[in-house]
Amino acid sequence: MNDACHLNGLRISFLIFSLLLPAVVSAEEPQSNGNTPDSLVILGVGTFDDWVSDLEFSSPSTSVEGEMWISQKPIVDPVQAGQVPFVGAVLTPLGSTWASPNVDVAAQSRLTTLYATPGGDFSLPVARARLHTLSFPTMSIDVPVFRLSTLLELNPSVLSFPGGVRYGAAHSNLALANLRRVRQILESDPGDGVTLLIEIYSSDGARLASRALTLAYGETAYIVDIVGALGITTLDSRLPNGVPGPHGIVRVSRTGGSGFFWGVLSTREIDGSLTVSLGLAP
Repeated sequence: MNDACHLNGLRISFLIFSLLLPAVVSAEEPQSNGNTPDSLVILGVGTFDDWVSDLEFSSPSTSVEGEMWISQKPIVDPVQAGQVPFVGAVLTPLGSTWASPNVDVAAQSRLTTLYATPGGDFSLPVARARLHTLSFPTMSIDVPVFRLSTLLELNPSVLSFPGGVRYGAAHSNLALANLRRVRQILESDPGDGVTLLIEIYSSDGARLASRALTLAYGETAYIVDIVGALGITTLDSRLPNGVPGPHGIVRVSRTGGSGFFWGVLSTREIDGSLTVSLGLAP
């Protein structure tokens, strides 16, 4: 998985989100894995400079002890887990456990997408994920968590994010991932890429900039200051009297490929407040 990608020849290095991302947890009634195991998708975790990641899981089971496999691939058992870097976690009935996937899973100082998959017939747990600094542990970022099956079922062709902005210290960061699917032992990856068109619109619907982006199967892109990355110097959401007004739109649409993509837009306002938006309600 690359640490940087090309936007029509423009090489962008991906830095850590400087914004707060509220966690989205698995709130549905958990289902048995059976023949169609599910995973939790955690987009935007790993290590970068002084930032590290913590994951916490709680068990919905009243009687069964279970294991979780946390990796850049949705692995389903220990044999398969041995083929890729992973972190294992054990959940006791009605208990919780903590994992730090910083060395084994994301050791190359980057943010990525991780998958937490229960082993055997253990039900999918509820999860909480965050990034925090080692020097200032109270400086933390909640990271969204989704069910993989939910995102694959949605399979969006367009994500339309409110909250695009760029002026002063205000800016928006865009995270995009070409999602992996749960594979059985020795089952090869499908290898489906996806080509996306990223567009920036003003609040009155005028298209200001666009750029193409291709993600290989399993690749994650983090684009800091997406509005500036597309060449826009200012996208001011303030009204003429200085009162906050509507933001611009960051629109991501599929133009080619059959990969399943998902994303999150996070925005830091000029007053320092932090918001997050999804391009489609999951």
